[in-house]
Amino acid sequence: MSNEKRLSFSISALLFLAILFIIFTCLFIFKAEAHIPLLICVGFLAAVGAVKGHSWKDLESGIVSGIRNGVQPIIVLCLIGILIGVWEYSGAIPTVTVYALNLIEPQHLLLTALFSCLVISSLVGSSFTTVSTIGVALIGVAAAAGVPLTWAAGAVICGACFGDKMSPMSDTTNFAAGVGELPIFKHIRHMAGTTIPALLITILLFFFMGRSLTAAPASTENIQAIINGIEG
Repeated sequence: MSNEKRLSFSISALLFLAILFIIFTCLFIFKAEAHIPLLICVGFLAAVGAVKGHSWKDLESGIVSGIRNGVQPIIVLCLIGILIGVWEYSGAIPTVTVYALNLIEPQHLLLTALFSCLVISSLVGSSFTTVSTIGVALIGVAAAAGVPLTWAAGAVICGACFGDKMSPMSDTTNFAAGVGELPIFKHIRHMAGTTIPALLITILLFFFMGRSLTAAPASTENIQAIINGIEG
């Protein structure tokens, strides 16, 4: 692609804003499916490229290049989805959930909730899977223990998001590393510079928040009831 056909920064910025406008308008005003604004944006950008003098061969080459960069992470995402389904079906995730609940001390529920969700999300690489399994159980324990549900939800979400960001099983981590053409563990090391300090601060906050709480007598019985329900 020749230099005279390249867009200036101001034009590129305007196109970026136009794309955002199209996507947000379709999703939040017209309530359209996500693929519709994407197709509109592709057609819009192809028209802009044609006006600027790019041939269809140039546009096709750019499309193929973009798809090629995304193929590897897409395959990894599919395999991760299959693996999580196998773990769920085989009972691996419920088993880890039971072990985590057995380790919970009601008086330290916030910290144990944080670490339990951190471990499980690091194993499965999905915050949604973590929150919908052990996260739900922990909220039930927190309600019985008299722990503010907003605090418990914060601990669950913090732990779940850590694994979703840092786990080599995470879909977003694999996708970002694949598109950036970086080894996944090198990508994780770069993220650790900001994520680990944030985690340490979070641990301190939940430690001092937990010290101000007193556990309700029913909390231990509630934990056992949840474990019995999972074990069937």
